[in-house]
Amino acid sequence: MSSVVLVVDDEEGVRYALGRLLSTMGHRAISVASGEEALETMETQSFDLLITDLKLPGIDGTQVLRSFKSRFPKAGTIALTGIPSYESATAVAELGVDAYLGKPFDREAMGKVINRTLRREEKQNEAPKKVLLVEDDLAFLNFLKTACRLQGLEAMGVASAEEAWTLLASGRPIDIVLTDIMLPGFSGIELCSRIKSDAGLKRIPVIMMTGSKDAIEAEMKMSPEQAAQKAGADFFLAKPADPFEIIAHLERFL
Repeated sequence: MSSVVLVVDDEEGVRYALGRLLSTMGHRAISVASGEEALETMETQSFDLLITDLKLPGIDGTQVLRSFKSRFPKAGTIALTGIPSYESATAVAELGVDAYLGKPFDREAMGKVINRTLRREEKQNEAPKKVLLVEDDLAFLNFLKTACRLQGLEAMGVASAEEAWTLLASGRPIDIVLTDIMLPGFSGIELCSRIKSDAGLKRIPVIMMTGSKDAIEAEMKMSPEQAAQKAGADFFLAKPADPFEIIAHLERFL
């Protein structure tokens, strides 16, 4: 079913890319470069979805979101930002935004988010995918949990591999694991090896990440990516990484 989408971004390249993507998906995009233009366009058109940058000249994306949700309460909303932060993620979550993505965005991941947002009423009765986050940096863990929630994922966060293994061994349903490598107690490498060696758990995708390249190379005599591959990880990410890029990689395996 074709939908009408309002795209608001002051970057011409972003408007063009989203217009092309929406067109290939069978939707009609109306693109504007400012918050003022967006409010004027809302006066004369009806929309099924809004995709807006948060940082805009003049009227910002937050005001655009508020006006859009007031005028089209049943329509979907996706917020974009070139500078993701826990504060902005929390702010848009409080507005009831359906999804929040960093820029530049992955085309495939954006397509999935658009589809899911347009189908959100159909999917309300579907159980969300469950993500187990294993990260001992609690601020980053909270940011990841918020990012997951904004993408319609159910996130459980723990700070150690021991906690993660206890949860997994208990039979708690988990659809994917995202784990740091360097953790207190046993490492994310050991956690991944245990998961991939267990007949009941090995189907679960595991994504590994680390910012401790030198320490891992000194200890394991191989690169973090090689260590992750050896343990059976499905994907590896170097930190620091944009949380919304991480979520995009999660969604590839769900």
